[in-house]
Amino acid sequence: MSHQPKPIYEFGPYRLDADERRLLRDVAVVPLQPKVFDLLLTLVERHGRLLEKDELLKAVWPDTIVEEVNLANNISILRKTLSENGERFIETVPKRGYRFVAEVRKIESDGLDQTAHSSIALEEKRENIEEASARQKWARRRKPAIATGLALLCVAAWGYFGLGRKEEKAAPVSIRSIAVLPFKSLNRSQDDEYLGIGLADAVITRLSGAGKIIVRSTGSVSKYAASTQDPLVAGREQQVDAVLDASLWRSGEKVRVTARLLRVRDGMPLWTWQCEELCTDLFAVQTLISEQVAGALTPQLTVAESARLTKHYTEDREANRLYLLGRFYWNKRTEEGLKKGIECFQQAIGKDPNYALAYAGLAECYITLVRFEYSDTVEFLHKGKAYAIRAMEIDNALAEAHSALAGVKKFEWDWLGAEKEYKRAIDLNPGYSTAHQWYSQLLAMMGRAEESLAELEQALALDPVSLSINSTLGSRLYHVRGYDPAIKQLRKTLEMDPNFLRALITLGEVYARQEKYAEAIVELNKAADISRDSALAALGYTYAVSGARSKARQALAELQEMSKRRYVSPVDVAAIHAGLGAKDQAFAWLEKGFQRRAVGISFLKIDLRFGSLRSDPRFADLLRRIGLAP
Repeated sequence: MSHQPKPIYEFGPYRLDADERRLLRDVAVVPLQPKVFDLLLTLVERHGRLLEKDELLKAVWPDTIVEEVNLANNISILRKTLSENGERFIETVPKRGYRFVAEVRKIESDGLDQTAHSSIALEEKRENIEEASARQKWARRRKPAIATGLALLCVAAWGYFGLGRKEEKAAPVSIRSIAVLPFKSLNRSQDDEYLGIGLADAVITRLSGAGKIIVRSTGSVSKYAASTQDPLVAGREQQVDAVLDASLWRSGEKVRVTARLLRVRDGMPLWTWQCEELCTDLFAVQTLISEQVAGALTPQLTVAESARLTKHYTEDREANRLYLLGRFYWNKRTEEGLKKGIECFQQAIGKDPNYALAYAGLAECYITLVRFEYSDTVEFLHKGKAYAIRAMEIDNALAEAHSALAGVKKFEWDWLGAEKEYKRAIDLNPGYSTAHQWYSQLLAMMGRAEESLAELEQALALDPVSLSINSTLGSRLYHVRGYDPAIKQLRKTLEMDPNFLRALITLGEVYARQEKYAEAIVELNKAADISRDSALAALGYTYAVSGARSKARQALAELQEMSKRRYVSPVDVAAIHAGLGAKDQAFAWLEKGFQRRAVGISFLKIDLRFGSLRSDPRFADLLRRIGLAP
């Protein structure tokens, strides 16, 4: 049987092609979600007459039981899509349904035009038209604020989670930042912690990639994964305007999700939503989120931003599950977590060899192992570079891949190449706070202190409660502004988490530079109580410069013993020798660090532990060989 072409409808500046299932405005395609398109087609086909709500629900969702709120949401999206030219297309008949009131021109397959006009009595329409006019005037007055605040975020939240709300309950509020909390499991299953963080991480990554709203990082919100804390309290801690609180229930591979978007200042629910039916699996949940975000946000996004939201990186459900699990482990930032993340990403690639995100995840794990000095640098640098390049071969628009490659180049001492990749990562995802943070580190290594501080302040603006960024800021302030601002910032970080290891060590190092050795040792011993392996080098150096030479040598012996079971940086050993005044031994260990590309060598230009070596020609030679000579 031959295909019978469906008609084309024209109204206002629009052309609706029922056969091709697309809407054009002049010559531009207007993106619509599938159900929104079905709703528009139903209204246009029956233009001029009242369509009861039940009739529309059966026409658009013929095989699914849905609530009226779904219809209201789709009507709202449709009105927003069609309202730019100021015309009124869809009339609401209170408590009954909707009517498409614009003039429609129908073009049949034989090319003949048929023009139809709505025949609605003036008396019946007058009240609704007056009400519409008032709404349009109010909308024009609030449009600038919406464009930069609530409308964009709210539409994003609706699109991502199908968050249902009735349009008439909306309130004009300004939302500039959001925290997406880990989804809370109602099953209390041990396996669901990764799912809750993984789904939140997927939402965070895509929304931050859009560059239209500030979204708190996964690292900042993951502490709420096992928490029963009030989401509004969490929102205030995260210093955001709104918080997305969601829960999930699993039965086998099926998942039910409920979510609500709350305004933090007063707890007002901006939207609430519950999955209409059990989702088939995790992949279906993520696909649904991506498609709805794209459908809601595309009119406000650039082509690149829209592509990032809608892209399917894999069609393999198991690969997607393994990727979510890998991200869960990667976000722990522990040696064990990073190595488990590597296993998961490798398994995901085994399921889908063209899974670019999984290659980027592998690259990030290996570079993070290097950055935190969990292992020998050279081997992991090679692996991280190979995986980053493979990810970019598949998809060159992945900010994570460019950031990972920048990390490799940084520790290969390709300073300009690293800067280029960090800038590219930030261009692709301006909301990627981690890329700003690591770019700041690169600038510090190169001796560009003021630029480094400015870049880190951008990272902090995106994620003001990140312990890592706050602690790093203390170190940058020390180099640029001096002791007091640095100590104040590190104390602020420790108020957020008294056991944050990096802040304790950095604070001890700052006190040591002030020659406040007693205070330094107090802070470093606190760090050692948490992780002696991590704090031992800083303790050994502080003992050395404070005159406690026997304790410094004891720390050296302990580091040597430690090296039998884990990686110990040659640069840390060199620092203790430098503190003891043993220059030859210090340079011997720095040379070992140079040969193995130890992370600490990259900081040599600004590492104040080696102040006593700077006048030695061997120090200048080292700087020259790593490309950082004055």
